[in-house]
Amino acid sequence: MPLTPSGFTASTSRRRGRARRRAIIAAVVVVVLAAASGIGYVLKNRSDERATDRRVQAAAYLAAWRTLTTTGAAATPAAAGAVPTGSAAAGGRDGAGRTAVSAVSVPGGIDVAALLATMADVRDRLLVTGATFTPGSIDRNGRTASAPYAARLDLSGLPAPLEYAGVLNLVDTGRGWKVRAQAASVHPALRPGLYLDRTASTGPIAAACSPPTASC
Repeated sequence: MPLTPSGFTASTSRRRGRARRRAIIAAVVVVVLAAASGIGYVLKNRSDERATDRRVQAAAYLAAWRTLTTTGAAATPAAAGAVPTGSAAAGGRDGAGRTAVSAVSVPGGIDVAALLATMADVRDRLLVTGATFTPGSIDRNGRTASAPYAARLDLSGLPAPLEYAGVLNLVDTGRGWKVRAQAASVHPALRPGLYLDRTASTGPIAAACSPPTASC
């Protein structure tokens, strides 16, 4: 090791060793920062997905449906074979519910007006006095999603509620997620042209019927 007036100095090889150590430390720092950035990106994506799922959730739709279902119910069942119009809709007593459902719906198998009429018709025919709609877990696939729900309808004059499971189909409209209007989303047995009605006490509580000749 060469001498200087002040004593020994580091050799060239020692300086190179220190340079290598600094380079290794710098490389480790870069790798750690990159890993942290990657973890942050993954966590942000998961956070964004959770936020999207919250927007997708059909809670607002189900709450709006409940409002429509539990306001303005008719005193007597609708006439068999009648065109679904929602008897209380004409009086505006369920206007808030209709407006709320419309705000979170888009045309699907039927248009939104037909969806509203179907909801009101089910309410009036079955004499619904109370309703609970409980959303399940969202299944999202790109710009579409499905949301299962459990329905419980309390019916006038009957001790046991009508309970069933349904599914809402949703779509990303670019301005938020909305529910596609479908008759089957109101009740899985419904299709365009069918209506839900009360049955004899010895049979099911409600059944899908086809107007105008079929009876339940």
